[in-house]
Amino acid sequence: MTLDIFFSIVTITGLFIIIKKFTDWKVVAVQSLIVNYIVASLFAFVADYQLNITNINKVGYCLQGAVPMGFLFILSFYVASLVAHYHGITITSVVGKMGSLIITVVGGVLLYSEQLSLYVIIGVILAMASVLLANHKATEDEIIITKKKGPVKEFLLLAFYFTGSGAVDSSIKFMQAKLITPETKSLYIVMVFLMAGLWGVLYMMYDYFKTRKGISMRSILAGILLGSVNYFSLVFVVRALASTGAKSAVVFSTINIGVLLLSTLSGAVLFKERFSSINYIGIGLALIAIWLLSL
Repeated sequence: MTLDIFFSIVTITGLFIIIKKFTDWKVVAVQSLIVNYIVASLFAFVADYQLNITNINKVGYCLQGAVPMGFLFILSFYVASLVAHYHGITITSVVGKMGSLIITVVGGVLLYSEQLSLYVIIGVILAMASVLLANHKATEDEIIITKKKGPVKEFLLLAFYFTGSGAVDSSIKFMQAKLITPETKSLYIVMVFLMAGLWGVLYMMYDYFKTRKGISMRSILAGILLGSVNYFSLVFVVRALASTGAKSAVVFSTINIGVLLLSTLSGAVLFKERFSSINYIGIGLALIAIWLLSL
């Protein structure tokens, strides 16, 4: 494992840990997510300043993909914060990764006529089973939360996050294939992050006129922290893909497995998340599914 892959795993897991801590820090999740994307956009612009300045006239071209992608980014991230709050970072990791893998595979078949191997078919089946088993309610606390929130709302929340995670990755793949050019690849990242933040600003303006709720300094600071980690998680993934010489599927599967394992460990140690034997079987199936889908 290279250092870039290691830091990818650490920073991605760090995102789950930070959004899980939103409740303890008493921050307004939407406000922190808005600041997060604006900070990440600034980091991305400055990091590749010369290329972005040179191609600044292509902003209009980038917007055709960045506007819907930005909306999808912040909506999916907000739902992730809800899932982390109600279910913990391990379940958030499992549902997100499995949604990403399954929907990306299905999208590849439908949109790009990719062929499904036996390994992929088995991997998809195991991935679906892993989500059900990993999310099986086993502890008293989880059952109480489910009753408070309601089983239908809980299912819809998980289903939306599952679908949203896959839609984000599938959209990125579509943009890479159809819209992004070598000249605009950096500017696209800047604009997607920025549009995610602006979508959030629009919502926050609506919420302010409705509730007169101001912006809290806690939320701003949490957003700066989240945005910094969010940006560097992307940097390390890109560097891992560029420096290892391995297939992208191998890199992504290694990162996904590492994130799932570190999220499970972090959930148990930092947040005292408890798992039944059925939950652990689900996590194990998720690891196997990630490996099969990378073959």
